[in-house]
Amino acid sequence: MQILEAFRKFGIQDFTTNLLVIKVPIAIPNTTGISPDPPITTAIPSAESIEIHLRSSIQGIPLSLDDDTLTGICDLVKVRKAYKISAPVSASKTKTTDSQNSGSNDVKKINTVNERLVLERAILGLMALRGAT
Repeated sequence: MQILEAFRKFGIQDFTTNLLVIKVPIAIPNTTGISPDPPITTAIPSAESIEIHLRSSIQGIPLSLDDDTLTGICDLVKVRKAYKISAPVSASKTKTTDSQNSGSNDVKKINTVNERLVLERAILGLMALRGAT
C-alpha cells in the first residue's frame, strides 16, 4: 500500500490519538552497475537512532507493540469499513437468558477476540490476493 493511500484511507489528523509507526531500516545498494571510487557504503541506522528520531518527530507516549496494546487501540468497525469486510454474525447479537447474562462480559470478550482473528485472516487473504502493490 502506498503511504499517501494509507493516509487517505486511515487518516492522520491533529486529533489522532493512536498511531502505529514502523520504520524499516534498509541499506540501499549501488544499482548503477558502475563501481564508484571510493565505494559508496550505506550504513544501516541503529535501533536506538531510529527510536530517537521517532520520539523527536511524534508527540505522545510510546507503548510496547504487543497483542494487548493493539487490541486496546484497534477500532474493528473502522478496519472492516476500510477493507470492505462485512461484520460477522456473533453470539452477542443473539438472545440470551438471565442465566447466560451473568457471564456476558466473558462472552463479549471471547466474541471480540474471535472477531479480531477472523478479521485478521480475511485481511491477510486480501493482501495475498492483491499482491504487494
